[in-house]
Amino acid sequence: MTRGKQKIEAQKRNAEKNQKSKGSQLEARAVALKSSCPICKVIGTFFSHRIECQALALNPSEYTRF
Repeated sequence: MTRGKQKIEAQKRNAEKNQKSKGSQLEARAVALKSSCPICKVIGTFFSHRIECQALALNPSEYTRF
């Protein structure tokens, strides 16, 4: 009997441990994919914005947008 009871308790512990975390995958993905521009430090920038910032950093006299 002892072995059977230990097995049931171990299964319960494993089920609790392996239970999926609460929250959606979209929220976790948004946190993981949060990026920022290394030049102007804007969070969640697009690729085109990064290209413009890099060009501005290389030669600021040509770009008057910022």
